Amino acid sequence: MTLVYDTLLWRDREGKSQPWLASSLENEADTRFVLRLADGARWHDGRPVGAEDVVFTFQYLKERYHRRFTPQLSRLRSVSAQDESTVVFDLSSPEPGFPDLALTDVPILPRHLWEGLSATEVPQGLPVGSGPYRLTSYLPSEGYAFTAVEDYFRGPPAVKQLQVLIIPTTEERLRAIERGGVDMTPVPFPRRAATRVRRVGTVIAEGPGFAPTMLLLNTRQPPFDELPARQFVSLAMNLGRASSAIGRAVPAGKGLIHPESQWAPTEDIHVFDQDEARRRFSALDLPPIEIMAPTNDLVQLEAGEQAAISFRQAGAEAEMVRMRENDLITSIGGTGREPTFTAAIWTGHELPSFAPSFLHSMFGPDIVGSPYSFSGLWDADLAIAFNRMSAAQEISERQAAVENVLRLIHEQAPVVPLVFSNRVFAYKQSAYSGWGFTKGRGILDKRSFVEPQVRPPGPAGSPSEPAPPPSSWPAFRFIAIGLAVIAISLIGREIAKRR
Repeated sequence: MTLVYDTLLWRDREGKSQPWLASSLENEADTRFVLRLADGARWHDGRPVGAEDVVFTFQYLKERYHRRFTPQLSRLRSVSAQDESTVVFDLSSPEPGFPDLALTDVPILPRHLWEGLSATEVPQGLPVGSGPYRLTSYLPSEGYAFTAVEDYFRGPPAVKQLQVLIIPTTEERLRAIERGGVDMTPVPFPRRAATRVRRVGTVIAEGPGFAPTMLLLNTRQPPFDELPARQFVSLAMNLGRASSAIGRAVPAGKGLIHPESQWAPTEDIHVFDQDEARRRFSALDLPPIEIMAPTNDLVQLEAGEQAAISFRQAGAEAEMVRMRENDLITSIGGTGREPTFTAAIWTGHELPSFAPSFLHSMFGPDIVGSPYSFSGLWDADLAIAFNRMSAAQEISERQAAVENVLRLIHEQAPVVPLVFSNRVFAYKQSAYSGWGFTKGRGILDKRSFVEPQVRPPGPAGSPSEPAPPPSSWPAFRFIAIGLAVIAISLIGREIAKRR
C-alpha cells in the first residue's frame, strides 16, 4: 500500500515523521494544524494531487469506519481546504500526537475516483495512488507486480520493477534464498536461520523491530475473563529466557513499546516471579491451556514454546498448538467472527513505539471488537488514561501519561508482550545495494528506492552513503512474498532517467 499511496508525512531513517506529500506543517494553535502540499505530486492517471483530495480522504474515513484509520481521527472536528495546496485540520481538543499518527499513517485517496461510491464500493481496476510505484498486476494465488513512476515528484525510483510472489512458509523462503532466486526477503529469522543464509553469500541487514511478539489472552470467556488468571500468566512469563531462545530479540519488559523508542518507560513494568505465580496458581482452577501459534513463523513458534514452558514451570498444564495462519486469524476474531481462542501468540503493531496514541486503537473502550482489540478488554481507567495521554502537551507530561497507560495495560494483562525481534533482511548486494534501514521498520520502505543508500556488508547501522545512479541495471527473476512477510525481486532495474 505504501508503495502505491503516499501519506502527508513519512518517517525518516530514525523513525521521525517528516513532510512527504506535504512540504510543511505548522501547529498554529493547540487544536489547529496547517499543512501545505508539495509541488508536482500527481495521481498515477496524471491528475494533480490537491488539497481537496486530502479533505475528501479525511472526511471519507471519518464517515466510513475503517478499523485502522478511523480511530485515529476521533479528535478531528473538521478539515478544510484554504486554497489548492493548503489544508487546515481543526481538532476538538489538543492532541500533539496527531501529526505523528494520523498524518503519517493515513493514505491519501484520489477524490475524483472515490467520490460518490458507497461504503461497500471501491474504484474499478487496479488502485490509483500518488506513490512511487504503480501496481501493474495482481493474482491472489501468485503475487504482485509493481512498475516505477518515472516522473514521481520526489525523483524517479532507483528500481524499475518489483515483482512479489506468495510463498507461504518460512522454510520455503529460506530455500528460495539458498537457491539464488531471491534478491531480498524480510523474514523474522531466528539465529540459526540467519546463519544459514549467510553461508550462501547473502547480506544480512538488521536493526530493531518495533512490532512486539505477544501472548494474547481472550478476556471474553473463561478462564481469562477473570483478572487473577491473567495476572498469574503475566507473573509466570520469563521474558529473558524467551528472548534468549528466540535470538536476535530483546525482552518486552517495558510493555508494548520498544525499549529504544523515545516513549519507552525508564524502568521495566513487567515482573517475572515464578514463586508468586505458583502461589497464585494454587488458588485458581485453571484448565489445561492451549497456546496457538502460526506454522509459518519461526519466531512465533518459539515464543509459543517458551510461553508453554513458563506455564508449566508455574504449575499449570499447557501446550503449544501449531495452526495455519489463516485458521489462527479466524480463531482470534480477525475475520469478524466470534473469537474462539483461549491463548495465542500474535504479533502486535509497530505504531505504538512511534506514536503511542495508537494504543487507543488496540485497547480503547470504544473499539472493542475491532481486529486491533482481539483480547476484548474494556477498562474505564484506561479510557481516562488515553484521554490524558492524547491531550498531554509537554514531552515530559506525555511520556508520563504513556507510561501510565502501559502500566494499566500491564495490570489488566489482556496481552503479555514477550519480545521485540530484530527486523532481519537478507538481500543480494549484487542485485541491489541501495537499501536503507528505517529504525523500527527495516529496509522494505519506499525511501530505499526513492532515497537509495549504499549499505556494504557488515553490521546494521553502519555508515552509508547515497547510491550512485547507474545508467542501467540488468534484469533479474522475480521471487518471494510470504503471507505475513515480503520478499522482493528486482527486475529490469534501471534509473527512470533512462528515457
